Amino acid sequence: MSSHPAIPSTMKAFVLQGNHKAGVETYPVPSIDDNKVLVQVVAIGQNPTDWKSIRFFDRRGVISGCDYSGHVVKTGRNVTLLSVGDHVAGFVIGATFKDRGAFANT
Repeated sequence: MSSHPAIPSTMKAFVLQGNHKAGVETYPVPSIDDNKVLVQVVAIGQNPTDWKSIRFFDRRGVISGCDYSGHVVKTGRNVTLLSVGDHVAGFVIGATFKDRGAFANT
């Protein structure tokens, strides 16, 4: 498993706070399993699903955001097609997980 030496232990994330509100909070940087990569987000895409998740779902503590672009900062042991430093774009189901979402800086 390869990793970047400067991965912080916390990140800023746009988190649903319940009662149809969201805000920036400090969260731990997620760990990854052997088949995943950790991406430092540098750009996001905003979609209707992002504001609708705040307005219509009352999930507390989940990270918002679906579309992102950034640089791989850590790879799982089984990852062979990507390397640390690669620029990638991807999609995550935002407003679903407490440790994953595009609206976070890692």
